[in-house]
Amino acid sequence: MKIGSALKFFYVKEKNHYFTFQFGYHIPFNRDRFIEGQQIKIGQYFDVARIANSRLLLGFFYNYDYYKLENPLFVPSNEGYSIRFHSYGMSLGIKF
Repeated sequence: MKIGSALKFFYVKEKNHYFTFQFGYHIPFNRDRFIEGQQIKIGQYFDVARIANSRLLLGFFYNYDYYKLENPLFVPSNEGYSIRFHSYGMSLGIKF
């Protein structure tokens, strides 16, 4: 389960172009492996086409995920157990 918040900054409102910043806190249902985690997502979205009464949106974003682990996933070590992911993505969506 993830709870969090998002901020959107519309810089061309009539075209629906906006910048977004999202923060999420992961609360796992099964704590055998994952204790907790956070996610930060930064993205840029553009209105690329109008379809009937809807708009087609194209987005580009960066994700940073951090998970605190109960046990190491692969090799035991003396360090604290955590895993970090950095990812980039692209999304295509329809706004009604």
